[in-house]
Amino acid sequence: METSETVAPVENKNTADKKTKPVTSDLVKAYWEKVQKLPPQIKIIAAASAVLVFLVFLILVTRPTNTAPLPSFPSPTPAAPVASAPPREISGFAKTPEFAQFETSITALASQSAQIDLSENALSYPFLDMNVNFQNN
Repeated sequence: METSETVAPVENKNTADKKTKPVTSDLVKAYWEKVQKLPPQIKIIAAASAVLVFLVFLILVTRPTNTAPLPSFPSPTPAAPVASAPPREISGFAKTPEFAQFETSITALASQSAQIDLSENALSYPFLDMNVNFQNN
């Protein structure tokens, strides 16, 4: 059983004769009407939030990028062989008898200072209760 149905052609309602408003303007008007009905405290909070979001976005976009190359760390093995230090030569002043006497005096002083007991068994605090008078009597 076959039925033959005819489909009516779809008419274009957006013809050039009629001027239609964009859908976005209706949405903006509806949103604006809702915003106008809000209490002033909510409007202030919303405006402050928008400004804060804008500032955060601005800071994130304009922050300087770190384009400096990464520092190079020294390698564990030296790149060039290290030359040994030249042998040290004793100065001419170190060979004089005065310098030899000075060295023996230093070693004697070091041994004497090692034998001195510098620890104090009983610490006595300074006497702070003094009658100080700066007037001329």
